[in-house]
Amino acid sequence: GLPEAPKEKIARLEAFIRKLFNPFGSIVSLRMVTSLNGSCSGLAFIKYASKQEAMFAIAHMDGKELDKSHNFSVISFEKFREINKMNDEYVPLQAVEYEDMSGLKSFFLNKHCFNQCVISHDDYDLTGVYEHAFNQVNTIMERKQWTRGPVSWSPQGTYLATLFDKGIALWAQDFNPKHSRFSHQSVTMYEFSPQERFIVTYSRQPDITSNPRKNIAVWSIEDKSMGRPFIDTEKCKWPYFKWSPNDEYFATIGDDRISIYETKTFYLLDKNSIKVPAVQDFQWSPVSNVMAYYVAETANSPARIVLIELPSRLEICSKNLFNVHKIDLYWQSNGDYLCVLVERYQKKKAEQEGSDKFKYSGLHTNFEVFRIRDKQIPVDNFELPKMQVKLLAWEPRGTRFACTYGDTTKQALGLFSLIPEGGIRQISIPSKILDSVSEITWNPRGNYVTVLSQMDRCIYFIDGKDGSIVHYAQHPSLCDFKWDPTGRFLATIVTYPQEKSDNAVWIWTQFGKNLLRQPFTKLRQFSWRPQPKSLLSDEQVKEIERNIGKYRSTFDLEDNNLLNKNKKELIEKRNAQKNHFQRATKRLTDLLKKESAKRAELRPTDKVSNEVIEEIIFKFVSSSNEPWKKE
Repeated sequence: GLPEAPKEKIARLEAFIRKLFNPFGSIVSLRMVTSLNGSCSGLAFIKYASKQEAMFAIAHMDGKELDKSHNFSVISFEKFREINKMNDEYVPLQAVEYEDMSGLKSFFLNKHCFNQCVISHDDYDLTGVYEHAFNQVNTIMERKQWTRGPVSWSPQGTYLATLFDKGIALWAQDFNPKHSRFSHQSVTMYEFSPQERFIVTYSRQPDITSNPRKNIAVWSIEDKSMGRPFIDTEKCKWPYFKWSPNDEYFATIGDDRISIYETKTFYLLDKNSIKVPAVQDFQWSPVSNVMAYYVAETANSPARIVLIELPSRLEICSKNLFNVHKIDLYWQSNGDYLCVLVERYQKKKAEQEGSDKFKYSGLHTNFEVFRIRDKQIPVDNFELPKMQVKLLAWEPRGTRFACTYGDTTKQALGLFSLIPEGGIRQISIPSKILDSVSEITWNPRGNYVTVLSQMDRCIYFIDGKDGSIVHYAQHPSLCDFKWDPTGRFLATIVTYPQEKSDNAVWIWTQFGKNLLRQPFTKLRQFSWRPQPKSLLSDEQVKEIERNIGKYRSTFDLEDNNLLNKNKKELIEKRNAQKNHFQRATKRLTDLLKKESAKRAELRPTDKVSNEVIEEIIFKFVSSSNEPWKKE
């Protein structure tokens, strides 16, 4: 990728190349390959003092832009020799044995539509995949030492990822055997792409003796191979890459640039990064190749929000903002709206004279909502004076969002709705118990937002229309809560080591009724299995919801039959245990009576009794809280 410089400019080009490659190690020699007339042929050989230095230079410089017309192509000498040894004769490709992948979505074949979950307990010594069936949990797969750390489902629930010392393993279908395995020493973090075609792994302790590029690696799940390795020269901010919704691109942020890579080639889009001075963060739209990024405010220019379309890099919208402390970007799930959370200040003062660190006073928050589908993308604005916002969540496929706002010690629940004609309306919250909230999440079907109150550690189900409390659930020592993908069940979780005892998973209906209380020893993780997006259109879903009465009676009958079947099986199991106990009691009682004369002969001074004493033991099964209604 070097320029074909004339003979008189080779010395300057060599010095320039040496300057670029010096930071990666000690250069032993640098040889420029020239043509017959003495000009540079576009090729050079660099020798480092060690293999590690050479591999580091390859990872960092391969594909790097030299100028508008030239990009480096850097490979090892071993690979260069392999290319030269390639046979010019055509060799037919060997046929690859067909691998049946039809069972990857087999978990959808459950006729009762039971949800699945993964649970790690006994301090990660025991991990299993389970099925939630009303008031019980059925084991699908359970294995000891299945992972050495947190496990994770892929975004659509196809794969389960587990960690081992030398890499990461993916499991699918019946979880035995493993689907694929990717070797990456001491992986600590990993993330799937939205369409599950790729997975990114990160290791703080890469195997630098073999290939230092394996600090970060992008793997192809379909090909079961590495797509491209990367080096994180600074402290990794995870996720290192952010993916476009169709897996076509992945991007990362650097100093004054956004680097976007194509998954077809794993090289930079258009062979160069997007240069954006003072860029701070970016987010992809969840449904299209539109990227939103923001630029920090400087002494000479305001902060700026920009939306661009890719791969054209066409700017479709922008807005300038002043007196900005920080900005966060939140896309609505359908990509219809972008909420820009802007924290502004009234005064800004350097901590010390000449310092680049500042103290801010008079902080307040603005919501800047971009209406992406409207003509010319209008922006609605709403201000919260003297308030700071910590959490924000959009209603799935909706026009409402919830947030927590207040000071640094106390955050209240806020509900906001977009007005169709334009503008933002705040929904009043009648209950004072929601003046201190630490977690918020929407039901996956929308309409209801679930919050954790810090005042009584209760979970409250809030109607998104008027802010009223519909139901509540209380789980002592609660650590986390998660909705299942259908929005029918909520799991409340107490995990280790946050809580040393009473580790358990409780499952509630969407109406706040407790169905199940399942204890675990040293519970580490609970996670529902995600489900892919429905193939039904929004109109078809709405049609089903309008006519749900036609199907409810059928489904209720099936559920009742299944519950009765479960109860019948439980009763039969208990009766069998009772009969077994009674038979054992009768056998031992008869033996006692049979041997009573012999025992009296052997121990004449003892009083012999054939009386059988029965002791009744009461065992706690379950409890529930029902609201008292005055008659």
